[in-house]
Amino acid sequence: MLLTQIKIIVEPAKIPFLQTDKFDRIIDLISLLLENDLTPNDITENYQFDKRQTDYYTSAGKYLGLLEKPGKIFTLTDEAKYIWRQPHKLKYLKLIETILTHEVFNQAFKLSLETGGILSKEQITKLMSESNLNINNTTIDRRASTVKGWIYWIWSQID
Repeated sequence: MLLTQIKIIVEPAKIPFLQTDKFDRIIDLISLLLENDLTPNDITENYQFDKRQTDYYTSAGKYLGLLEKPGKIFTLTDEAKYIWRQPHKLKYLKLIETILTHEVFNQAFKLSLETGGILSKEQITKLMSESNLNINNTTIDRRASTVKGWIYWIWSQID
């Protein structure tokens, strides 16, 4: 099974833990960056986000190793370009694999499989507080909705 072959990576130290519940927006942002590199202002205007939301979604892309910002613009990493060249099903499998290389997502997904449903926010909060994420309990509670949202997205790809 794919899940047993996934290697867990060290959490990125310079990227705050995610605050982006809707994984589909990350997919859309990557698709947009396939066409052109974008400034933060371009992204904000395109999505009619406020600047803070742009920061959240671009940070999520960086967290996954799919976006980088070598100067004043965001661009896709070679890994993102490779994933996007794959056929649809394989592309989504690669995205799922990329998410599940992060321990808290991996554990939450495994437990969801074992229980036959997505964990509650409280269960995810407990899992996160037992992980080495370097975030306080108040922040963990808010970030648990991101883990839940991404696990829901993965789960929806399986159905």
